[in-house]
Amino acid sequence: MSITITVDTSRLEAKLSQIAGGLEKAKRRAAARTATHTKKVISDKVRERIAVKASTVKENVSSKKQGDGQVIRLSKSDRVSLRQFGARQTKKGVSYRIGKTGKRGFVPSAFIVESLHGQVFKRVGAKRAMTKGRYIGKIRQPIQKLWGPSPWGAFTGGKNQKTVQDATPETVADTSDFYRKRLEHEISFVINQANG
Repeated sequence: MSITITVDTSRLEAKLSQIAGGLEKAKRRAAARTATHTKKVISDKVRERIAVKASTVKENVSSKKQGDGQVIRLSKSDRVSLRQFGARQTKKGVSYRIGKTGKRGFVPSAFIVESLHGQVFKRVGAKRAMTKGRYIGKIRQPIQKLWGPSPWGAFTGGKNQKTVQDATPETVADTSDFYRKRLEHEISFVINQANG
């Protein structure tokens, strides 16, 4: 996921013509602040749709420097473990809540393994001889870890969009506006810093 922002810097270059590297410094600082802002916007949008903690969403959002800008990455493939959705063990299985409203979902015969950080599992398929782990050679039914939706799916509203521009044009507009305002602020800061 990336958002490209184009800003005409010719007017800004004139303001910083006497300060060596001033525009580049202002751009880097504005991009870093915009990345932080955009990560929060993404987290808020995801958490509007699914009942998950902000820290869980932040684990799937990263940013890194690239030139004068920042690249923000929201993983499309990483799904959130079902345990993050308030999984509760019952006599007949595990209940959970994906959305903020509505009934809790239920997986019959599922179970929570506390020794594996409370992850949720279910037995699947036919019984067979195990080939690895502590049950090698014994006849067991394989287990499978259960997952909820991905933050990307929640962010795009379940639409199968490939880019953030297609999925959420309002986020692109918000980010662009924030970056332009922040760049003006950082330029003023660089000028004031140079003038002492």
